[in-house]
Amino acid sequence: MFSKTSEIDSSFTSSIRRATFHTVEVLRNKQSLAFREGSPLIFSGSVAATYSESLEESEKEDIPMGALVAVVVGRKSPTLDSGREKTKNNPGNKRKSYSAAKASENNKSAYLHHNIFDGSDENNAQQMRDEINKSQLIGYGVYNPHSMYRVRMLCHETIHPKLTKELRLARKQIQRGEEGVNYEILYPILERKLIDAMRLRVAMNLPSDMTDTYRLVNGEGDGLSGLAVDILGGSTAIVMSSAAWCEIHKETIKSVLAKLLKQHQSYANVDIDIVWRNTPSRLRQDGYEVMMKDDSASDEDDRGEQLALVAMESSVKYLTYPYSDGQKTGFYCDQRENRLMIAQLCENKRILDLCCYNGGFALNAIIRGSAASATGVDSSQDAVDAAIENASLNGLDAKKISFMRDDIATFMKTAIEDEEEYD
Repeated sequence: MFSKTSEIDSSFTSSIRRATFHTVEVLRNKQSLAFREGSPLIFSGSVAATYSESLEESEKEDIPMGALVAVVVGRKSPTLDSGREKTKNNPGNKRKSYSAAKASENNKSAYLHHNIFDGSDENNAQQMRDEINKSQLIGYGVYNPHSMYRVRMLCHETIHPKLTKELRLARKQIQRGEEGVNYEILYPILERKLIDAMRLRVAMNLPSDMTDTYRLVNGEGDGLSGLAVDILGGSTAIVMSSAAWCEIHKETIKSVLAKLLKQHQSYANVDIDIVWRNTPSRLRQDGYEVMMKDDSASDEDDRGEQLALVAMESSVKYLTYPYSDGQKTGFYCDQRENRLMIAQLCENKRILDLCCYNGGFALNAIIRGSAASATGVDSSQDAVDAAIENASLNGLDAKKISFMRDDIATFMKTAIEDEEEYD
């Protein structure tokens, strides 16, 4: 279905002589055992120390947000274990040319950050680098100094041992200044994870003649914490970002996704449009502030409000609005199996769908479950309008399926008073 991982595009390569490598050392204890065994999130309390290796001395007191880091577990080396020790009587407390050795004021963590650079006359610089290379490598992830999720793992050694080994070898080659090893490590990681996600959906018969709308990437479930991708109508990919690293590496994510969708057997002749969306509240929690939209884009947004896309899931059709900012823009692809499961229980029954949104459960109850009737209730008029449109799109009789706007508590109270019964 996909071609083998191709050579990395020159636009994604980085200069050998400008390379900076970041490393996060995790404490070797029971708390970090889950991280070592495959957990995608590494909390700040489990970090022992952080390191940046470069050609020039840096004044930075932490690794930049969104930077790719190697995650290692120290082997109880005196050099590495000193990261969390109090340095009151330690000569290392003095500023050294090879290490900033300062605790970050922004995140107030107990661990220290060390800057290691070439040209230093300190013997400890090479010793520290050697100790890092000898440590147990967990894998690679993206760093955030402002989040409780200090590292979101993207490539874990237990899941992708071959890729992890290749990345570590490339890193060592660049450290040694070998020629021809220009390598942007994030690109092949994203490529590998997205290929895995696509192959898994194909194994689940997605897409199919009955379903052209589904979740292609499901965040941590596919090893890409903070990133989700929905395919709508077989023609549009909605990327949903809820983590800082996704916003920082937005263009790389879009480029890899576009490339792989063109290689997908179902979309080889389709120009998939990629729409980027984000969740500002989640991003703020991650320490990333989203830029407000320019007012000059309002005309384009208005056109997006009117541009509807027909999406099909399990033979049920829905109108979606992927270019709009309103509630009706999306589609809950992750509820596909639940909608089918409920439909199996609905034959000849009266169905009540509360908080119905665009009517997914009610529509499946009638179309796939042969329910006697279905009533949908939602507090949003946009949602109710969308549900009514979807019922009409599927040619359903208004006498069998109806939708209304109401407060759920008020509706239930009235239904009880009127002795309305549902199955």
